[in-house]
Amino acid sequence: MSKVLSENGLSLDMITVISSIRIRLARNLADYNFPAKLGKKQAEEVARLVKYELSAQDEFIAHEVRTMGETEAKILEEKHLISPALLKNKDRGVAFVSKDGHTCVMVNEEDHLREQYFIRGSRIDIAYDRLASLDEQLAKGLKFAYDSKLGFLTACPSNLGTGMRASIMMFLPGLTWSEKIGEISAMLKSIGMTIRGAFGEGSEAEGFEYQISNERTLGVSESEILEMTEEAMLRVAKLELHARDHMLEQEEIVFKDVVYRSFAVLTSCRLISAGEVLTELANVKLGVALGFLTSDKYWEFLDFIESMRPATFHAKHCTAQMQEREVDEIRANVVRKSLPEFIRMIPEQ
Repeated sequence: MSKVLSENGLSLDMITVISSIRIRLARNLADYNFPAKLGKKQAEEVARLVKYELSAQDEFIAHEVRTMGETEAKILEEKHLISPALLKNKDRGVAFVSKDGHTCVMVNEEDHLREQYFIRGSRIDIAYDRLASLDEQLAKGLKFAYDSKLGFLTACPSNLGTGMRASIMMFLPGLTWSEKIGEISAMLKSIGMTIRGAFGEGSEAEGFEYQISNERTLGVSESEILEMTEEAMLRVAKLELHARDHMLEQEEIVFKDVVYRSFAVLTSCRLISAGEVLTELANVKLGVALGFLTSDKYWEFLDFIESMRPATFHAKHCTAQMQEREVDEIRANVVRKSLPEFIRMIPEQ
């Protein structure tokens, strides 16, 4: 990708580093126990109150944990819309997801509400503004638990204050290859940030994908958190681009071979498993990042990768009765035909 500026002021190289933004707000209702001490009847009341307030904001689809099938739950997890903690609250957990899939409000997880907004790219200001607007509207009809000194009251002390987490999903193959993630983690910790795998605390960095977010919520304002997160995002992104230069200087032929092999597999396969397709797609993503491949539809390509996750793919393309071999054949057909819509090889000089 060329280093021309994109619409939001970042180079296209930067776009291959910063995948998406998530802003999350933790809120509790003042007149109810926290979910861990909440009776079933009260939990249902909380869900009804939230549903009523959301109905005036947008079109939300309710996903109740008690009626949720395994496939539905897995799809929502794969899309980062719900957490394992919500699924544990089988008789009280609910997720309200907006029709466009960008907004989700988990009810009766660790807190009464976990409001979340997701957006592709690096526009943390847009993500915050949209969620803050929803939060302000909800606050008009719901009395949030708030203390003049401690801020918003939350089940876990680590969320006291603003109750806000700003998370950046970042693609960091260069820093992984150069074994610099430990140094990055220490640097981020020194400024009140943390780095985890793509699916949050305890998860691994699948496909070089990491999540960077603020640790501090108490004693800092929402604007300070946004500023701190954006600064960390740009610092890590610049270090990643520098590490990619070293990858090309030292092992260009090796990485080119990896990328081209994966692209060849995906555009010619007739059978491919869920695990293999995600591994090979991560290598194709690496190829775009290193300039061996190009894409005019990069965000669509990232969405396509998400659509190839097991539960999401199976729900869209397969039936419950299909054998594994049939699913692998359908998966191969889809990726073989679809990938060229997003990715092209750059002719070698």
